[in-house]
Amino acid sequence: MTRCSLTARSLTALVALVLALGIDGTAFAQGVPRILTDQGRLFDATTGMPVDGMVTIRFAIYAAATGGTPLWMESQTVTLDSGYFSVQLGNTTAFPDVELTPREAITSVAYALSAGNVTGDITPHSVSIGGTTVIDATGHWTGAASGLTGPAGPAGPAGPAGPAGPAGAIGPQGPAGPAGATGSTGPQGPQGPAGAAGAPGAAGAQGPQGPQGATGPQGPTGATGATGPAGSGAIVTGTSSATTVIPAACTNYSGATITVTAPTAGTIVIDANAWIQLDHTTGTIDALVVGIGTSATDCGTAFDEVHYQIPAAIPTYAGLTDNTFHVTRTFTVAAGTYTYYLNAQMTSGASGDRFWFASMQGAFYR
Repeated sequence: MTRCSLTARSLTALVALVLALGIDGTAFAQGVPRILTDQGRLFDATTGMPVDGMVTIRFAIYAAATGGTPLWMESQTVTLDSGYFSVQLGNTTAFPDVELTPREAITSVAYALSAGNVTGDITPHSVSIGGTTVIDATGHWTGAASGLTGPAGPAGPAGPAGPAGPAGAIGPQGPAGPAGATGSTGPQGPQGPAGAAGAPGAAGAQGPQGPQGATGPQGPTGATGATGPAGSGAIVTGTSSATTVIPAACTNYSGATITVTAPTAGTIVIDANAWIQLDHTTGTIDALVVGIGTSATDCGTAFDEVHYQIPAAIPTYAGLTDNTFHVTRTFTVAAGTYTYYLNAQMTSGASGDRFWFASMQGAFYR
């Protein structure tokens, strides 16, 4: 925080005037604030730019324009906005009740400490004129009674007529007068336009059936309609419980095949669940691939085959372990009959691993 010190020598005359007028604590208690407002703008002495932020300013009142000992002073912390500030002096340190000399002439100011009730309502103890009290402390007139009410003056000339006032509200309608005599019939007017059609009337009773007409000639045979789409084929299933060793090459599980007939072009979906027993020796990576193929040596593609691996760090199995694998493959086909195979291979660690059980399902979708 930057601390700045300002000396308010320009306030000397005003404070000296207030104290010279002899305003004491009683006068201030009657409603005149015993504070002074000071406004200014603070600039940086080095850059010449306005100062922003919060600073502490020391305000002081002197009896002379330069030098001397301050008659009063206080410090206030103010927030500067582009250097501007406005403070009320006397809030922190009260002004002293002393009279300063020399006394100053009274001049008009925007707000004076001793003028608290000059404008508007006044609050004197009494009112005197030429040393004679005319209004006492209770507010009653005590002056001479004569002259309070003068004689009536002559009547002045009549003033010009004022402008016409606004029209009044329309009054209520009067009662209808008696009907007049009937006038003669006037000529017939032109025919008006046709009105809108009325709603249809209710249907009449059905009349008797007329005689049957002669049979007409037979019309030509219509064209044959287009053939509808072929329906989906039935679900085909198959199982195998043979024991087939899985070598390093892709091999079919004996008996695990399924044949599906497609009545038209469409899609065949094959699902299979395989129960496989695996052997493992620590230090060897066992890597298994299971897939559905279109031949006994097709283990599928990277997108639909199942991969399973036993890391080399796994301890040696005490015997064969049972594992279940699910594999699915989709084929886009033309009309025809197709056979699919459940196959597997050990890409690493082949040693007694084998198929144990399997089931297959196949379905055609157009």
